[in-house]
Amino acid sequence: MKLHHYYRRFALFVTEYPKTVIAVMLAITALFGIAAVSLQIDPDPWKMIPAEDPAVVYWNEVEELFGKSDAAIVAVVAPGTIYNPRRWPRSTS
Repeated sequence: MKLHHYYRRFALFVTEYPKTVIAVMLAITALFGIAAVSLQIDPDPWKMIPAEDPAVVYWNEVEELFGKSDAAIVAVVAPGTIYNPRRWPRSTS
């Protein structure tokens, strides 16, 4: 059988039994809603990576050295651009 035959049968079922289709969809939605109540979200990406991963080890070393922070600082040095340290005045602090 061709795929369009199944689509036609599904369309006929949906149009002939709309209340049944709506009831089944509501039941499925309710089951997913009940299951969603017990979901827990952990936004910490470091818990998804093994503790012995080199990136995690390095990040932990950086946190020990500089303290915990929610921000990351990226330093870029590129000769001939504004990111070259010689183009910026020295800080007095």
